[in-house]
Amino acid sequence: MAPAVTTGEMVSAVIADLTGRIDQRLPAAVADEPDGVHRLRTSVRRLRTVLSEFDGQLRRRPTKELRHQLGDLGAVLGVARDLEVRADLCDAVLERVDLARLRPDLVAPLRAEHDGAHRTFAAWCDGVAARALMGTLGDWGAAPPLKRADRSAVKVARRLVLARADRTLALVPAALPSEALAATPPEALHELRKQARRLRHVAEAVTKPPAEVLGEDVAVLGAAGSAIQSTLGDHRDALLLAEYVEGVAPAAAPYASVAAEAREQACAALSALPADVERLAEARSAMG
Repeated sequence: MAPAVTTGEMVSAVIADLTGRIDQRLPAAVADEPDGVHRLRTSVRRLRTVLSEFDGQLRRRPTKELRHQLGDLGAVLGVARDLEVRADLCDAVLERVDLARLRPDLVAPLRAEHDGAHRTFAAWCDGVAARALMGTLGDWGAAPPLKRADRSAVKVARRLVLARADRTLALVPAALPSEALAATPPEALHELRKQARRLRHVAEAVTKPPAEVLGEDVAVLGAAGSAIQSTLGDHRDALLLAEYVEGVAPAAAPYASVAAEAREQACAALSALPADVERLAEARSAMG
């Protein structure tokens, strides 16, 4: 895309790309192919982020309605994906602590729950709500309901990305980088993770095809957001696994060792956060 592109052209290109990706990835997710649910969920999240970040260039009511529809799809996808991640992580932890014999008690129930959650997702995709959503996505991909579409894409995109970077940095725990970071409420870290993910998605939307209106400095911001998202995702996944194992058999020694290993993994993941945050802060500072 040329640097002189308007916001209307930029937003239309990004939305067309993401609606197309959702349409393409839906069959693989319904078939529960490897990474199928994950890839579709990522595309849904990216589109919701774009609709939120660029709401100033879109008509409010149809945008709100589409975000609500995508939220319904994201919810059923999320249950299946989270169970899949927990089962895989549990399997890996059991291998690490040489307690594979606990798979029937710990992994098998998660796999069964995942299968049920995936059936719920597949049934949703065969229903009226899914057909309505796909019709709406087709309409938006062809012609999103734009407003104030003649502004400079470069100026608008840069302002939005920098604002998102600032919001992300504002959520960094005051304890960073001391050992007290481990005592930060999980909810606060989860919110930081969500903001970092939004930074990543909006930065990638405007630095990669089909809307490359900004350059490497913004791409670096997005990469820093991605690193924070990944670090805190690993931390949260390990904590949730520990809580799951403790809920199954809190007093039994073999289970306690599995939970302890998961919590150690959570701490190890969190240790990378200071460097990730410093990377983002330096990238933001370099942009003035």
